[in-house]
Amino acid sequence: MVKNVDTKKLQELIYSKFLNYQEFINACSLKGYKPSMSSVKSWFGNNLSGTRSPSIKNLPIIAEVLNVNMEELLTHSSASKSTLSTLKIPIFEMPTGCGAMGELTLALR
Repeated sequence: MVKNVDTKKLQELIYSKFLNYQEFINACSLKGYKPSMSSVKSWFGNNLSGTRSPSIKNLPIIAEVLNVNMEELLTHSSASKSTLSTLKIPIFEMPTGCGAMGELTLALR
């Protein structure tokens, strides 16, 4: 399972704890990480290559500044946060079925 920075959650946390990005940058710089204003803005703005995110190596400092667990800043690229009404299941190597109980069952022969 691949983990990525949840930029929406990150932005919400920054807004809830700081008046602006500059205050956030100042707090980070006290911990040894000083992102530029353009870098921070690029985390939340769409550009031609998509939304950027902070480097994973800087997440411990960002989490400390925001006073959250580092795991709160991550999202998992799986269907767990999917808003789709259907879920695609990879090919199973065994017969399966979803009965009235919604359970996967083995076919006995």
